[in-house]
Amino acid sequence: LAIRAASSGADPVLLIDADARRRRIARRFHLNGSPGWCEIMRGNAVAKSCVQQSKLSNLAVLGPGGAEVGSSEPGDADDPRNRLDDLKSDFGLVVIDLPPASELNSSMVANMVDEVVLVVEAERTRIQAAQRARDLLKRAGIHVAGVVLANRREHIPRWLYQRL
Repeated sequence: LAIRAASSGADPVLLIDADARRRRIARRFHLNGSPGWCEIMRGNAVAKSCVQQSKLSNLAVLGPGGAEVGSSEPGDADDPRNRLDDLKSDFGLVVIDLPPASELNSSMVANMVDEVVLVVEAERTRIQAAQRARDLLKRAGIHVAGVVLANRREHIPRWLYQRL
């Protein structure tokens, strides 16, 4: 989503890897262990200093940071929302890759995001689990904008499917 928005729009886009356990974005963009999301949420780093420019001219990336897994809880000194306000004003769109809903502190997220797109992995996520995740987000006051079905496999060969 962030890559497509950055390549097709004029406004700069920020992609944040807030999933310190999986670090998918950090691996994809070859980010080092420099301070990132975890340190910002704890108040140990300034958000603007942690942002790194990607090879795409309109896309900036913020890694999960060098903190250990499970240490991304915000500190009590400051509202986490205030720590990201400067970044929001510098970018037209901010996309945050969050941990799975079951590992999420939804009350903290509700204060930081405008809406959520729930990503469900095809053939691995049960419908009931997806519905529970959606309900959890809604109860926390988070607007669920939609659901994306990821990693869907084509069981019928494309050439045969086109003939049907």
